[in-house]
Amino acid sequence: MPPVDAPHAVAGCIAISDHDVLREQGGGACLHLEQVDTHEAVRQQGLFKELLRLLVRQPGRAGVERVTLCVNTDHNAAAFKAYLRVGFKLYKLLRNGEAILVLSGVELAALRAREQSCLSQAAPRRLAFTTLSGANALTDAMMQAACGADGLTMPSEARALCRLVRDLCARNLSEYDPASLRLTKEQREDIALCLLTGGERCSGSGAAVAVQQ
Repeated sequence: MPPVDAPHAVAGCIAISDHDVLREQGGGACLHLEQVDTHEAVRQQGLFKELLRLLVRQPGRAGVERVTLCVNTDHNAAAFKAYLRVGFKLYKLLRNGEAILVLSGVELAALRAREQSCLSQAAPRRLAFTTLSGANALTDAMMQAACGADGLTMPSEARALCRLVRDLCARNLSEYDPASLRLTKEQREDIALCLLTGGERCSGSGAAVAVQQ
């Protein structure tokens, strides 16, 4: 995924980490999706699946044996069904409605082997895909710097991209947490930062981002 020079709007983002929610499984690399966000205008157009395909096909992730994510089936039923259509399987349903989903085996292999895009014909034509990793990893420090006063020392493209990712996540909060509507803009942005970076649980995260230019 090549970098983009001037992001205009973030259409979708998958924030990732190496946090293994299935520690009892042992062995094999795990890719955990900390947060998934797509703009409402480009949903049901294969964007999430395409971002995931690009992630698992990266050379450095050839050893990934399972992809995991957590979703609340009560508050985010639409997303739960969408993940199942992509090939995720229900691993465990917790008492609070939180579900742990896993993509592995044949489904993961098929996605990794797929050569053609997963985007539908309805998807925007001018989409560019990029990553936030390495020196620009989507860490808590990176996001806090980009979204605060320290961001002025960062390259303008990286700062703009981090802020657009945060804003998309903050805007989508109310879809699965209606109580967030009572929060201030700043409070929603703080929650978004925590969701995107995995909070204190993760030593470092990355992200795959679709930018509409």
